[in-house]
Amino acid sequence: MPGYAYPIATTSSSEGTPKGLTFSVDDITSPAAFYTATTKTKVSSVLATNNYGTILPVKLYVNRVGSDPIRLIAESRVLKTKYMVQELVSGDSRVGDSGDQQLDKYKVISDFVLEVGDSLHATCPIEDAISLTVNLKEGI
Repeated sequence: MPGYAYPIATTSSSEGTPKGLTFSVDDITSPAAFYTATTKTKVSSVLATNNYGTILPVKLYVNRVGSDPIRLIAESRVLKTKYMVQELVSGDSRVGDSGDQQLDKYKVISDFVLEVGDSLHATCPIEDAISLTVNLKEGI
């Protein structure tokens, strides 16, 4: 069935410890870590909230253990609120045969897993103007 995200090798909702965190992006040019995984962790969603009033660009990065440099995984322009990461659902437009796994600028990405030691980073050109609300499950 086209566009159907079949949950292969996913975790059940009873696995892992749900956790939510809010982070005010205070890094303007070089991204610094705001969350480091201590166990295998599934990042379910990242919501960017603009507290400034004008459209601002926000970049979300992941630093995988042993990889250099950190990798840009999501980029968005936020006026008020906007999801940068969301879980897949059936019929989701993010599922398809694009064949290209590179970042599609300004597109919401699907949930992903962090291994032990992986970290999340973010930048915004105006300090403390953007807050990120991250929902994740630790220990999956």
